[in-house]
Amino acid sequence: MKSAYPEYSRPTADQINTIWGTGVVVLDANVLLNVFRFSEKSAKEILEVVESFGERVWLPHQAGAEFYKNMPGVISAFSEPYDTLKKAVDTAIGSFTGASGKLPASHRGHPVEIRKYNKMINDLGVAIKDVIEKDAAGAARKQHNEDALLRIETFFEGKTGDRLDPMKVLELAEIRYPAKVPPGFKDAPRIGDLTVWFEIMAHATKEGKPILLVTDDDKEDWWDKHSSLLRPELIRELRAASGQIIIGYSNEDFLKEAKDRGVAFVSDDTLTEAKTSAAAEQLRSLYKSYYSAIGEHARAKEMINSHALAMVELAKVNPEDFAEAIHSGPDQHSHLVPIEKRLAAIAARIRNLGGDPPERWTR
Repeated sequence: MKSAYPEYSRPTADQINTIWGTGVVVLDANVLLNVFRFSEKSAKEILEVVESFGERVWLPHQAGAEFYKNMPGVISAFSEPYDTLKKAVDTAIGSFTGASGKLPASHRGHPVEIRKYNKMINDLGVAIKDVIEKDAAGAARKQHNEDALLRIETFFEGKTGDRLDPMKVLELAEIRYPAKVPPGFKDAPRIGDLTVWFEIMAHATKEGKPILLVTDDDKEDWWDKHSSLLRPELIRELRAASGQIIIGYSNEDFLKEAKDRGVAFVSDDTLTEAKTSAAAEQLRSLYKSYYSAIGEHARAKEMINSHALAMVELAKVNPEDFAEAIHSGPDQHSHLVPIEKRLAAIAARIRNLGGDPPERWTR
């Protein structure tokens, strides 16, 4: 019986050894973007692990496009703590000047030199923000590692996939997504993940080799939440298309396994950065989904309000039609229920990762 359902079985030690020894190592964009998120030492270790697989490494065209598209944002994200500090300086100055503005010009016969004090704190604020901006610029320059980018571009020359026709992928997405066929339906209507998956299947078929996939995408349309393995549907589909098997790793687990197998040196600091970075990226992705759902909720409420206004007008013009519409029409608020359930689920995941989702939606 087990042989008829291989997608539900954990890969054997021999299968894992074969994949690590001869399989195609497929990377998603985040693995390469981590080179610009991590410290210089950890970035070098990541590249050494990747390069140790030589010609067996392969980057889907879609993953490469996402790497170039998202790299500027990853680098600019290093300015976020500095921006927070500058805002804190402005808040402190505003608090001081606000308090000083309420003081009298003199106190018990002694002048209170409010202008002088305000000028002093404003000058101090300008000086502090100048230092912060210089430090932020230095951090951005350090993270925008031209040597690392050149190293990546040189290594991956000839190791990337061909671009798929997005219209053809979209046609298939319109069939797969409503049926919750993985991957990609969690990102609907976007087709990036599905494009990567189609590229992987085509490459496995062409090369006739098993696949070792490294991705920090933790969504349930890639991973089985009970087994922490790739979803059985993906394993079955790739096997049907190419006759090959596939195993998946997060970036952290991939680096751990590479270290244990002696593929290349990986320090504990790098593993810690990988774990921290993955959690931060998950939070960023969840917040993005949360705000997207808030927007969807707001639009649905606008439609409900418009419908309510239309019903008021209908009641004035034709009470009988109004009564019929009220009796037979659907509950307009039912459109909000699935959105609110999704918001609650996303909020729970954010809290589990130590985040604090803003409660910005109301019925």
